[in-house]
Amino acid sequence: MNKARLIILLLLCFIIHHIVALDNGFPIYSGGLASSGLTLLSVSPASSFHNPAVSSQGFAFSYAVPYEFYDMSISSLFYQSHYKSFSYGLGTAFLYDDSYQEETFSLNVQYVQQNVIVGVNGKYLRQEATDYRTINAFTADMGMRLKYESVQASWCVRNITESRYKEVEMPVSYNAEIAYYVAANVSVGAGYEKKEESYYNVGAKLEINPFIQLVSSYMIDSGQFACGFQTSINKYRIDYGVKFHPYLEQSHSLTVNYFFK
Repeated sequence: MNKARLIILLLLCFIIHHIVALDNGFPIYSGGLASSGLTLLSVSPASSFHNPAVSSQGFAFSYAVPYEFYDMSISSLFYQSHYKSFSYGLGTAFLYDDSYQEETFSLNVQYVQQNVIVGVNGKYLRQEATDYRTINAFTADMGMRLKYESVQASWCVRNITESRYKEVEMPVSYNAEIAYYVAANVSVGAGYEKKEESYYNVGAKLEINPFIQLVSSYMIDSGQFACGFQTSINKYRIDYGVKFHPYLEQSHSLTVNYFFK
C-alpha cells in the first residue's frame, strides 16, 4: 500500500466518527466534480443529492475514481420525474474500498411553482469498515431554488434534523449559490458553504455549440482547480470531470445522463 492511499484510508476512518463522506465531500456526479459543487452550472438528475431543489428529469449513472486510486470507486444511479406541480426522485450512491464501504439511499420531493422550487431529501446512510462497527442513520436536507430572468440562486441545509447515531454526530452544513447567464452560451457562478469552516468557489460554463459545453471551477480556500466537458446527443448527455488536488493525484468522474425532455 503506497503512502498516499494509506493517508486516504486513515481519513476515511476519521470520517466514520465525524462526517458522512459522500454527503459532504466528494461530488457523486461528473458535473458536480467539474463545477466544484456548483449545481446550478451543471444540472443533472443526480444534482438533487447535493441540493434537493436542483435537478432535471431523467436518469443519471456515474462512476468516479478518487485521487486515481483505481481500487477505490464511487458509483451512483439517480432517477427524477414529475407529476403536476411536483418533482420526485430516487437515487443511491456507493463508495467502495476493500476496507471501507459507504452507501446512501436518497428520496427527493420538490414543489415547483413558476420561478420558485422548494425541495427536501430523505436519506438513509450506512457506513461499514473492516474489523470495525457499522453505522446506520437517517438524515434530511432542505433547499430552495429561485429564478429571475438571467439570474438563478439556491440554498440548502444538509442534515437539517441534526441527526446522529449514538455518539457519532452527523454533519450539518449550509450552502448557497448564485448563477448569472451572461449570454445564451455563457454562464458564471459562485458558491459559499459553511461546515466547521467557510468555503468559497467560483466557476463558469461555456457552450461551444449545441453539442459540446465546457465547465471549469476553482475552490478558493483549498486551491483546487476542476474542469470538464459535456457532450449532448438527442436526449443523452455524457459528462466528464477532473479535479486537481494540491498534494494527491487527480480525481476523475464520468456520468451518462438521459433526459426525458
